[in-house]
Parts: sequence; structure tokens; C-alpha cells
Amino acid sequence: EQETEYSLSVSLSQTSYDFLNSSNFNQQGLTSNLMSIKNKVKSLSSQGHLAGMIGSDIDFNIRSLYRFSQRSNIINEEKVSIKNHYITLNTQINYTFTNSIFSVKPNFQLVSNNFFETPAYQIDAEVVYFIKLDRIGSFRTSYHQYFSAIGERAIWNEFLSIEYKHTLKKLNVDIILNINNLTKNIYYINFTQNNFSESFSYYQLKPRQIILSFIKKF
Repeated sequence: EQETEYSLSVSLSQTSYDFLNSSNFNQQGLTSNLMSIKNKVKSLSSQGHLAGMIGSDIDFNIRSLYRFSQRSNIINEEKVSIKNHYITLNTQINYTFTNSIFSVKPNFQLVSNNFFETPAYQIDAEVVYFIKLDRIGSFRTSYHQYFSAIGERAIWNEFLSIEYKHTLKKLNVDIILNINNLTKNIYYINFTQNNFSESFSYYQLKPRQIILSFIKKF
């Protein structure tokens, strides 16, 4: 019997604080202090989940989130109201056949507030193929591509990796061969958007590499 699971939740909250953050921008940069002022933070969030089967070979899982928050802040001695919006959509679809699994994982993330003309967002998709070759071996390959846009910057990036696992049952040993970063990316990019700032983070990556691991189980 095939069943579909679904859920939806909504929550409202208000939190009171005895302090308020004060930020000042000048030629030397940013300075922040806490001021003894009553402050209330309001938020609204909604979460959804849907999972089930399509036929006998395909299963899917979808999760969504929307969060809105409103808070006060003092910027350059002026009290302002900051309204943040955060949206995510995560999807996974698996197709199972013989000894194999083929998975597709598209995702979306968006962050915005009333201080920015355009929101920051990221779209990514991962494709994974796994096959059990026999009782002692398996092969897995994954391709991951994502697009990030924040402010005036927009960047595409992609990753491709391969893994082979072989088990020596008599010795209770796993031999794993990984070939990483076949697309030879030199960096990984992540973004953040806070109340009144945007930033890109660049993480230096190693070039294409081959890793051979021996794992002994006791």
C-alpha cells in the first residue's frame, strides 16, 4: 500500500529584550554596542512537508520553509525597523531499479530584507547515481551544480566526484577509492545576507585528488 505523508505548521512569536543593538558606520569601519532599551522581535514561520511514492520505483521528499521576522536596530544613531524574509525549498527524488539508485536533489534558498533592492538567492541541484555491483563492491558518482546571486555578483559552480568501495569480508576491511573535484574548481562559494550587510565567502579547494582509504572494523 502506497501512502503519502504531508504536514503544514504555522507559528507566531514575540520575544522581548532589555537591550537594543546600535551600529555605527564610519571611515574606520563598523562599531557595535548594546544599549539598555526595550526591544521586541516578532516572527512568523511556516513549514511544509510532502513525501510519498510514484508507482513502485520512485519516492519523493519535499520540504519548504518561510520565515519572516521584524526587529528594531539603531544605525548611525537612527532607530530603524528591519524586516527579514527567508525562504527555502528542498526536494529529493529517488528512482530505484535492480541494484541501483538514481537521485535528483534540486534546492532553492532566498534571503531578503527592506535594506536591499534585490534579494540574495542560491539555486543548486545534485545528481547522484549509486549501484551495488555485487555483495562486496559498490560504485557512487555525484554531480553538484549551483548558482549564487547576491548584490551585483552571480557565480556558477560545479563539482563532480566518484567513489568505489570494496569489502574484504574475511579481513573485515573496507577499501574505498575517492576521486574528488574532477571539475577542478579552485574555490567553494557561500553567501550570507544579514540585517544590513552582504558577504561572499570563498573557500580555497584542493585540485583534483585521489584518496585511497583502508578501514578496519573490529
